[in-house]
Amino acid sequence: MRPEVAPERHAPRTDGVADGAHREHATADHSPKLFMEEEVVNDAGAIAARLRCAWPRRWSGDSPRRRLAAMMSVLLAAGCGTVDTPAPAEPQVVTIESDGWRLEGVWRPSDTGNPGRAALLLHRAAGSRAEYDDLADALAARGVSTLALDLRGHGASTNLGRFQPPYAEHLHINEGASRDVAAGLDWMGSRPGLDAGRLAVVGASYSGEVAARAGREEGRHAAAYVMLSPGNFSAESIAAAVRGDADWLFVRTVDESATSREFIDALFAALEADAPALQRRTVPGAGHATHMLEDRPSLVAEIADWIASALD
Repeated sequence: MRPEVAPERHAPRTDGVADGAHREHATADHSPKLFMEEEVVNDAGAIAARLRCAWPRRWSGDSPRRRLAAMMSVLLAAGCGTVDTPAPAEPQVVTIESDGWRLEGVWRPSDTGNPGRAALLLHRAAGSRAEYDDLADALAARGVSTLALDLRGHGASTNLGRFQPPYAEHLHINEGASRDVAAGLDWMGSRPGLDAGRLAVVGASYSGEVAARAGREEGRHAAAYVMLSPGNFSAESIAAAVRGDADWLFVRTVDESATSREFIDALFAALEADAPALQRRTVPGAGHATHMLEDRPSLVAEIADWIASALD
């Protein structure tokens, strides 16, 4: 399913999700709603017994709706107002092998307990998986599990070296990072209950091209991609995205960083000219790559909605 991206705006999005629930107004004593209430009342005594709560023998002279209200009062007064439900699974720190690198990541299961859909979250250069804590929570709430992965030389994945200043002298560390993406996708695809056809990838700055190369060179594709300021996104990757059947969303800010603005401007011009079907979004204000997610909860929610829709 190809989700629609919101049109460009000059102020952060503040609108909520419209309430689409339909309310039926009962006009007869035997409406489906009243039958449902009657069944709840009739079964409540058995529920209370299992919870060891005191329960009146009769609720005489009241309508099902009033009996339902009285039932809830008794349950609450007896300390039976809460029902134990399984807590969401806790995030897990995982280690994935790639070319001798021990890649560390955090697997965040969805709050639904069913990992059927999942997203691989890739940080910016000199960044780490921690950049995606808010987005991982937002996706989990929408039924999408996440793997936030430290690519080679970043975060906790530094057993063979670290990408650090002076960066020009350490660029070689990033070579082969597309195989890290492939390893991450393979790891997610092996999770019980996960649908390997419903995976997404979020890339930021340099990791956008890394994710695209994982598809072109390693044969590891996702169903949806979100690219945050991917200034080095190549013409080859644009062409491959156009040929493929995945959904793509490219996001930038109006005021990109001084070092990236020229490349981002050129990329968005190329996308408009050569790949108009690939969705683009320009966010007011400043912030490069994952920096744009800072202090923008509405953008985090918008991206999470887009991913969840794309994987439906």
